[in-house]
Amino acid sequence: MCSSKTAEVHYPVKRTRRHRYILFQVHSEQEYSGITQKELIYELQKATYARLSKRTIDLGLWVVQFDGTIGIIKSLHCETEHVKQLLLSLNNIGGRHVMITTLATSGTICGLSKKKEQHMGRC
Repeated sequence: MCSSKTAEVHYPVKRTRRHRYILFQVHSEQEYSGITQKELIYELQKATYARLSKRTIDLGLWVVQFDGTIGIIKSLHCETEHVKQLLLSLNNIGGRHVMITTLATSGTICGLSKKKEQHMGRC
């Protein structure tokens, strides 16, 4: 006979890290800068170690999208301000003088896409 008591099974709670997505724009002296995603990642890795003594993986840093001028970077929510400061500190990518501005921050790519459309509509 089966007992009426059923054994309770407790599964560990899956703790996922919260992320933020940062929309940024690269301004260059040249009309077409020709900056590649690979060059951007290389400069981010160097700057992260030089300025914060951390690796990009420690910040949860990931370049989601970059077309040469506008991009999206993913980071851990608690490192968002460090990543913004890091982006603003980059002034040379691939031997080209640049200035980076952050346009918007969101918890989802969908939300960031809406902010991007709003921002681009104003320009």
